[in-house]
Amino acid sequence: GFGQWWGSDSARLLHCEETAEYAHLAGDAARAYDNTRAGDIRSPLPVLFTECRRDLVFLKPGVVVVFDRLNAVDALMAKTWHLNVLNSPVVDGMSFRASAGGSTLWGTRLLPEGAFATVATVQDGDVPSYRIDVTAPVGRQLDHFLTVVQALPDTEPPAEVRAVATGRETLIGVQIGDQSVTF
Repeated sequence: GFGQWWGSDSARLLHCEETAEYAHLAGDAARAYDNTRAGDIRSPLPVLFTECRRDLVFLKPGVVVVFDRLNAVDALMAKTWHLNVLNSPVVDGMSFRASAGGSTLWGTRLLPEGAFATVATVQDGDVPSYRIDVTAPVGRQLDHFLTVVQALPDTEPPAEVRAVATGRETLIGVQIGDQSVTF
């Protein structure tokens, strides 16, 4: 519901690495939600986020782990994670799937706890597409969104996905089959 400011310094790259087994990209876009720069005088808060960080880990060949840290100035701000898909998805609790062209996109949402998912139809001309929206409960300044997405042929089942206990609040981990990622 607020504007975004797009400029050469509205986002910054924090980390970029690629190996034969994985690729990792991290960035922060908190400055894109600085309404003093966007010229949005309707906004009750000049700065919406102190942190708006996304980590993407691509476990080759078909798994992407998306980890978002959103630290809002206002704890009552609703935070929603979006994923656009071509065909109508099936959302079932903490998981979702969408198929197209002989492949299925399997998703498992691990965080935030207490979040709820909905599906929206996005109409662009005559061709509809769909969006999965995951909304965190309000009342927290800091929310973590952790989602694992697996792209597989329709004939292959997804690997098991589960949270990994780290013993530290600042470390969040996930296991996908025999691979694990910790942030």
